[in-house]
Amino acid sequence: MAILERRGVDRRVEPRGGRRTSDRPGRAPRVLVADNYDGTRRPAAEYLSRYGFDVVEATTAAQTIAVLAERPPRVLLTGLEDDEADRLYRQVAQAPTLPVILLNADARTPPPFAPAAILAKPFHLPAMLRTLRDVLALQAIG
Repeated sequence: MAILERRGVDRRVEPRGGRRTSDRPGRAPRVLVADNYDGTRRPAAEYLSRYGFDVVEATTAAQTIAVLAERPPRVLLTGLEDDEADRLYRQVAQAPTLPVILLNADARTPPPFAPAAILAKPFHLPAMLRTLRDVLALQAIG
């Protein structure tokens, strides 16, 4: 407790989880985690769920497109690399209001659209959470 008091931060009154004042009361931001690699998608989805986000998972570009058409999320985290990924990325490029965090295994390759942020694989889950919160904060401002 002494360390927290020295910093002037009382953790008991700090907001927790993914919810922010800009979200509707009682509702967590909806996040779509789309990646065909289970080792990236599942841990990311579980981690975000623990922090209060409403997480939806997709394993293919076709599933991602279907979820986007049904009920769009606040943010899309994607690292898809399948045959239909180009179609998804063209659709995302035409929807400038949907922020996308690109989970990229090869950070040297330019993304096919303008993402809100890029996380190079492998990434730390706390870094992903910070990036997501930053993107949500920018979305609330704009």
